[in-house]
Amino acid sequence: MGFEKVREDVLARARKEAQGILSEAKKEEEQVIAVATQKADEIAKALLDDAELRLAEERSRDLAAAELEAAKALLDARKRLIEEVYFEAAAAIVKSPAARRSEHVKSLLRRAREQMDVQLVMCNERDVKSVTGVRCQPAGIAGGIIAENSDGTVRIDLSYGAMIEKVRELTLKDVAKILFTGN
Repeated sequence: MGFEKVREDVLARARKEAQGILSEAKKEEEQVIAVATQKADEIAKALLDDAELRLAEERSRDLAAAELEAAKALLDARKRLIEEVYFEAAAAIVKSPAARRSEHVKSLLRRAREQMDVQLVMCNERDVKSVTGVRCQPAGIAGGIIAENSDGTVRIDLSYGAMIEKVRELTLKDVAKILFTGN
């Protein structure tokens, strides 16, 4: 066996061994790539699931906020409508003809006298002439009267504004029910 033959055998074995090493390395590379691809897919799926969850949560928050805004706008509109009803009622009373206003003032004065000894009546300037038998002075009210005793310690507010507010307190629930449920 000559040197050349030994050299060829060594090279052949080296090539075969190198081929085996390369083949093993290729298998390892494929396994590493498969594991890395699987991990990357898992991470991508987890990120996608998280993004979808966050998007769903954000949509839910946005929808809840929009529903809250809509409810608030509806409530504000209802409040304005209720206020308009009471404003229109007050305006109708204030616009009463002079004879009717005079009857109101006299009736309210009788009512105040039933509750205390009235010494001073304050009323709208247009109604001063309707007050008799007691000191009277004009006041910045739309109508009705404010009655006081002699030392000013007791006051009864029977002004249109105060009475409308009292009626409002007593009827608000019923008015809202009529306006918004049709009952």
